Amino acid sequence: MRPPDRSMLARSLYLEMRSLGLEVRAVEDADGEFSDYRLVVVGLKRLNGPVRRSIEHRLRGNQEEMVGVILTRRDPDLRAIRSEGNICK
Repeated sequence: MRPPDRSMLARSLYLEMRSLGLEVRAVEDADGEFSDYRLVVVGLKRLNGPVRRSIEHRLRGNQEEMVGVILTRRDPDLRAIRSEGNICK
């Protein structure tokens, strides 16, 4: 059995977070010669403990892929969700 595609796991996590009303952004974090990104999640602290811990755990394991999901503009589903803002709760 093949391991799951990490980019697909990150995409499903992004969709789950948006459905919970969280705002998820990748913010450029320039350090020296290289440009890097960090994740900013707004609203995570308002979630109950088990849900919050589950999301935090999955974010730690998929940070690089999550940044890729957020930065991509080609996925029509993600574009639709972004255009709706926080309506999709």
